[in-house]
Amino acid sequence: MSQDTATARPDAPVRALPSPPMSVHHGAWIRYGNPLTDDQVDFAIEHYQAAILQPWETAAAGRLKAARPDMTVLAYKCLSSTRSYESGPVLTSGVGFEEAEENGEDWFAHRLNGSRIAWARYPGHWQMAVWDEEYQQRGQWSTWSRSSTGHRGTG
Repeated sequence: MSQDTATARPDAPVRALPSPPMSVHHGAWIRYGNPLTDDQVDFAIEHYQAAILQPWETAAAGRLKAARPDMTVLAYKCLSSTRSYESGPVLTSGVGFEEAEENGEDWFAHRLNGSRIAWARYPGHWQMAVWDEEYQQRGQWSTWSRSSTGHRGTG
């Protein structure tokens, strides 16, 4: 009998099967809340495959990509609303409130009575007319990679 069977000699060397290659980077880091710390970025570099940051966290995005070019780094953008309290230049919303106002009422969603729709639980958030093609086109070009780096891209 071979040494791989249950009747092999107790002092015979055990042959280990090779382990399949495994990435140490799993899951995504979704950043929201308190100011970002260097320890959080260091942890993300070591543990995550993807990161979703706030659009103004460009320094952290640069650190992540420099340390891990294979990491997907995205920015959180809310194209469904604009915020009247955001003054920019970097916005969480896809289109700034002032720009939406300058464009007229077409980019805002309205109730049947004609009033704009404000988000009840988020004061200052205004529902946008996401079905409007002009709004969609403007929102697409308001991506983080373009506004933060000067060019359009992914990852």
